[in-house]
Amino acid sequence: MNHKTINLRDLTIAAIFLVLLAGTYLIYQPGLLGSFFVFDDAASLRSLNSHGGITSIRNALIFIASGDTGPTGRPLSLASFLLDDQYWPGNPGDYRNNNLLLHLLAGVLLYTFLRQLLRMSPLGMGQRELVSLGVTALFLLHPLNTTTVLYIIQRMTILSAIFVLAGLVIHLHLRQRFQLREHYNWRELSAIGINLTLFTGLAALSKENGILLPLFILAIEFSFSNRLPPLRIRTPVSIPPRYRAVTAALAATIIAALTLWLMQDRITSGYTTRPFTLSERLLTEATILLDYLHKILFPKIIGLSLFHDDYPIRDSLTIQVALSVAVLFSLGMIAITMKKRAPVLSLAILWFFIGHSIESTILPLELYFEHRNYLPMLGPLLALVYYCVKGAGMLQLPPMRKIFPIIPLMLLLVMPPLTHQTSKAWSHDSQLFSKWAMEHPQSLRANLAFAQYLAENGAHERANTYYNQIVSEFPEAVTARIHLINSNCINEFPTHDEMNALISRLDNKKYFLNIEILSAMRTLAATVAAGQCKDFSHNHLLKLTRRLQSTPFASVSRKAASHLHDIEADIYITQGDLSNAMTALDRVFQHQPTADIPLKQAVMLASAGLYEYALEKTDIALEADSKRRLLRPSRKVEIETLRKRIKKAIEHQEETT
Repeated sequence: MNHKTINLRDLTIAAIFLVLLAGTYLIYQPGLLGSFFVFDDAASLRSLNSHGGITSIRNALIFIASGDTGPTGRPLSLASFLLDDQYWPGNPGDYRNNNLLLHLLAGVLLYTFLRQLLRMSPLGMGQRELVSLGVTALFLLHPLNTTTVLYIIQRMTILSAIFVLAGLVIHLHLRQRFQLREHYNWRELSAIGINLTLFTGLAALSKENGILLPLFILAIEFSFSNRLPPLRIRTPVSIPPRYRAVTAALAATIIAALTLWLMQDRITSGYTTRPFTLSERLLTEATILLDYLHKILFPKIIGLSLFHDDYPIRDSLTIQVALSVAVLFSLGMIAITMKKRAPVLSLAILWFFIGHSIESTILPLELYFEHRNYLPMLGPLLALVYYCVKGAGMLQLPPMRKIFPIIPLMLLLVMPPLTHQTSKAWSHDSQLFSKWAMEHPQSLRANLAFAQYLAENGAHERANTYYNQIVSEFPEAVTARIHLINSNCINEFPTHDEMNALISRLDNKKYFLNIEILSAMRTLAATVAAGQCKDFSHNHLLKLTRRLQSTPFASVSRKAASHLHDIEADIYITQGDLSNAMTALDRVFQHQPTADIPLKQAVMLASAGLYEYALEKTDIALEADSKRRLLRPSRKVEIETLRKRIKKAIEHQEETT
């Protein structure tokens, strides 16, 4: 009888879970209809066409190893895009559909993880299932996750979270399987270590946040230390637990200090390209973290956006900042001091802090992005649902017992229509970009995105008017002025005044630069090359490019420097100036030492009959190829083939002279 009851209960839970997955998929359906790409999508995916599409394993490997985001290039995330299309641009709906399927997979793993975790709680089986299902439902349906799911390139965030959750599931399985052991043998400890290493690596190769997996595990071990057996190993000398803890803490402190010391130059130099300092970032992030918490626990769709560059930068310890710091400090103290009495609360707080420890602390990154909450939100959601369910179980009066579950239930009722409405905005680019610009009028990026949408859809005069408004509101934004010059070219308006104003601001150092400057310059260069600029020549473009090369932004960012010198090289190639083109490409190679650059130079020199110089470039290409990045396929065969042709050309030249 009990066996049949368990089966019926399991079938009921499975049915509810399948309905949840299907409902989530249906709620997101409008967002899959959007036939457009956004922001960094093109920058990350256009290299699908770099070698004529992904038509071979070699081309696939080149694309996978082509990433320049983060220290790893995120090859696993790039590999996943090969499931969508082998050419750029492809169908945006296919990309978003696969993002959504991965989001559902993350939900499955989350549910599995929570079921394992809550076995260590005092809740009964039915309560544990209720909490696991409730948290998973809130995660899958939360409107704050729509940007992560529907913004194609944020598959990197989803994939990293999937590998983190998978690593946690296996870790808890191994720990609970071996929990009766007084001591772990080396094989059991190796299984735990292999799981940790493997899934940390997979998560980090999807996105750098994956390196936080060990910290999430430490948070679980810390919070549930009274409910998990200690990781004891048989050793010749017995070491008391307190000394082991001190040793582990000391080792972690040394590793963290060494990492910061090694990265200090990169961290400090990174702030030269930001409109805020390190201290301003830390003060601002304190208020942002509480803003994140508010949006997680009190979801709304007004203000949800890909762009939050309008968030006010805090430059002093105001009352709001001081209160934010005090609240965060208090939460941290609660997590440490309450771990024995409230391990779930302790873990929930630590989880949120750990999840934001990379992107919301000292690194010179953007201040605010909604997708940064994809994994961290699990902490607050777990605390909310768990203590509502537990509180209901502790109360004796039936009317009072019904109050606590109402809170997460209300969220579950509110979230589907909110997420569906947000998803509908993603179905039309005009609706999405106008919404962002209207709700974030002080956001430069939101306004530029709307203006670019107008220009790309043929509303050039309206776009020009909008660009002029943006320049007047954001006079220091170089990217906006470059877009305005490009718009003036297309509309056959004069460009001299804008060019002079831009150069003047660059000379007087009254400007703000960000990475979008590169795509703006590429767009302007294409317009000039197409002959659409009557009073803005290649020489004007060259002057602007050289001036941008001398900014601190280009001196700090290798990516920016290489792109700007590449644009310079293209200008010289168009003008037929081979010598200066070679010089510019040499500078590109200094910042981007791949075999592609000297190979390109060798082809150009050989085409001009400068065979000896071309042969020298192939030598450089061979050396660069031998030092290529991991996973990047060798170009040695191409280089050797070119060398043979050049040598034959030299022999033929000698025979005829």
